[in-house]
Amino acid sequence: MAANILAAVPPADILARERSMRFQERRSGDTADVPPRTRTFAAWWARIDEASTDESSTGRWTRRLVRDVEAWCSRKHGELYFHLTQLLSGHGCFGVYLRKIGKEETDVCHHCHLVADSAEHTLMKCVAWDEDRRQLQRVIGNTVTVENMVPALLHSSESWQAVKEFTRSVMSTKEEAERSRERAGRPLGR
Repeated sequence: MAANILAAVPPADILARERSMRFQERRSGDTADVPPRTRTFAAWWARIDEASTDESSTGRWTRRLVRDVEAWCSRKHGELYFHLTQLLSGHGCFGVYLRKIGKEETDVCHHCHLVADSAEHTLMKCVAWDEDRRQLQRVIGNTVTVENMVPALLHSSESWQAVKEFTRSVMSTKEEAERSRERAGRPLGR
């Protein structure tokens, strides 16, 4: 689910339904009261909403961030890149994820040593990234929250660039720290 959202590509079955509706419209010459694309986004959001109640479902973090899939898919600026994808998916140098895949024995943040290190912790709470976060907040004009992260990205190319700089700086530092721990042989769960 998260991959579809981030790639701005509806699930194949929903997309196939949209294409079938478009074909039927062209064939009959009639147009539907609700355009096929609007129906696609409605069906997609219903599926996202349904999956959000499933605790075993992946992509919960992405769904919390991307609350308007149509706005995300129709944005006019900003391309995904490695570090932003990690942050938006929660799959990167985050203790919770690294422990889940067996690369760490603990999920505690190696930078503040206070709590479990997740994408949310990194983005909004870890004191190690306070200065980077302040720089980001100066550009987007707001404290970074789950509710305003993606709207900030979508607001302008300047905001997108500020988030890009934040994620590049923070995630590069986290990756280097992970490599250092691996070279030192600690604390890996492999």
